[in-house]
Parts: sequence; C-alpha cells; structure tokens
Amino acid sequence: PNTSTSQRSKFLWYINAAMPYAYFDLETTGVEADKCDFTCGVLLAKTEPRIFYTAVDMVTYMKAHPDFVYVTFNGLSFDFRVLAAQCAKNKRPDLAAFVAETAVGNCHVDLMFAFTAQHGYFSSLDSFAMQLGFKKSWNGAEAAVSKDVAAIVAYCTEDVNVMKKVHKAALEKRYL
Repeated sequence: PNTSTSQRSKFLWYINAAMPYAYFDLETTGVEADKCDFTCGVLLAKTEPRIFYTAVDMVTYMKAHPDFVYVTFNGLSFDFRVLAAQCAKNKRPDLAAFVAETAVGNCHVDLMFAFTAQHGYFSSLDSFAMQLGFKKSWNGAEAAVSKDVAAIVAYCTEDVNVMKKVHKAALEKRYL
C-alpha cells in the first residue's frame, strides 16, 4: 500500500496488541553496550517482576516465553545490544541470535524508537513519566556507578513500572 512513513511509524508502539506485554529494563556498569557489565535485569510480564543477575538467565527466560511482546525504552540501541553481547561473551551464540531476532522482530516495541520515528526527536522516559504525574528516583548514570545492588534493582524495577504506565497510557490514548 501507499502508506507514508509517518503513518507507518504512528503504530510502531502498538504492534501485536493481542499478545501479552512483558516490560523489561537493564542496569549495567556503563553506556557502551559491548563493553559494560550486566548488573541486573527486571522483567514484568504479569504482576510480579522477575529479577535477573545474568543476561544468560534473562534471555533463557525470554526464549522460553515466545508468547510475549517485549516492551523497552531504548531497547534497540542499548538493552538488546547488551543482552546479545553478554550472551556472546558467555559462549551462547544461540541466545545472542535469539536476542537479535527478537529486537528487530514483531515481538518487540521500543517506545523511544517509536516516539523518535513519529516525532523526529528524542524524549526521555522521565519526560514521559512527568507528563503522567510522577518522577523517577534515579537515572541510569547514578545506577551505573552505585555498588548498592538492592538500590539498583529497586531503581530498575521502578523504571519498568514507569515504562508500563507510559505504554498503557499510550495504548489508551492511541497516541505516544
């Protein structure tokens, strides 16, 4: 069909609405996806978040749950790259390949990428949170240098909950 890019990108965040969503975020020791270490990952699929301390464990869980649409914020540029790099580093090319396929397949929604494609500029997760009336407690840079693993997990869980609220609001309004 003769559909413009802006019309197509309008629905990048809305794919596979019939499948259950699973929201996830990672915390690492840096911003270079192939050089940082994995601190933790939090995945929220139903009610209780699942905490992972290795990328291999997280991706193994994801691979065992092909019925989810994974929702991230900057997942294409960072989270999936970290997962793939960590799986490759741990000699699990099968999991690294799964990560790559999931990142660009129709079972992944990257809210930041969808917003950027639709509007032509970047916005932070905190900006979305403020529009909905709440504020994040930390940022990724603070988490990257912290040694308090419990606080990092709590921050990552908070990010996942914020992401879920942003995505749910977008689904209700049919606009990101």
